[in-house]
Amino acid sequence: MLTQKNDVALIYKKMVYNMSKNKKIFDFLDYRAYLQYWFERKKKERSTFSYRVFSRQINQKSPSYLKDLIEKRRNINFAHFEVLTNALGLKHRERIYFRNLIVLDQSKDREEKKRAFELISAMRSVDGSRLIEGESYRYVSNWYFPAIREMANLPDFQPNPEWIVERIYPKITKKQARDALETLQELNMLVIHDDGSFSCQDGLIVTPDEVFGLAVHTYHKQMLSLASGSIDEIDPEERHFLGVTVPANESLLPVIKEELNLFAAKICQLCDANEERKDRALQLNVHFFPLSKAKK
Repeated sequence: MLTQKNDVALIYKKMVYNMSKNKKIFDFLDYRAYLQYWFERKKKERSTFSYRVFSRQINQKSPSYLKDLIEKRRNINFAHFEVLTNALGLKHRERIYFRNLIVLDQSKDREEKKRAFELISAMRSVDGSRLIEGESYRYVSNWYFPAIREMANLPDFQPNPEWIVERIYPKITKKQARDALETLQELNMLVIHDDGSFSCQDGLIVTPDEVFGLAVHTYHKQMLSLASGSIDEIDPEERHFLGVTVPANESLLPVIKEELNLFAAKICQLCDANEERKDRALQLNVHFFPLSKAKK
């Protein structure tokens, strides 16, 4: 379950980009962070360089154009893309990468953002950049990764694909189980020792906000699909569905969200505190959405 639960699910940390003389654009997953890094390096090379100077170079009337981009007060217009990338000194592959970083940040289309991230990941892999962010993305965006992570808390769990395939529901392939085990180890969520024993840890999810949001979107779509299938495939004694429709004022929305978060945390605490032998992994989905539009 992806909530604010720190002790069971995951620890989320926003990526911080450290200054380095050898950084390349492929080391970044946030085009605004890259622009800030580029500007600060340029400033070190020439003390007279400024936001105003840069605006003149690319024929922008606003003297704070670059600063506004960095601080998220404006977005990049693709009509200015060629002039901007010329000023940044980007080569062909770097321009493709930079364009996809922009799409990842600015696009409202989830499928377009997903395609952009897939291309970004591929280009980073070819370039040899460290890809812990890719492992984090895979963990959050595949339902069976966190499911296997929680199954690892069961007393009879065995960290091998055969055991997992035999017990996980719905069914997955051995390759998927193997990939999940490898990713859990990469993220330090599952530690397999030399003697064959293993231990579970919280691990660390490191990925920028936009990528994290995209992965969570995919995760919830998958869980909704699994929930839908369970209506016909799971015995009613082993599942519970509850739906209510109520009228409310928009001012109550933040309060309702907080109450739902507290409810989810209470369920997690209840499961963790129970001293009986744990024999299965469960999924809790809480859905809350409007059925009518607010009057503008």
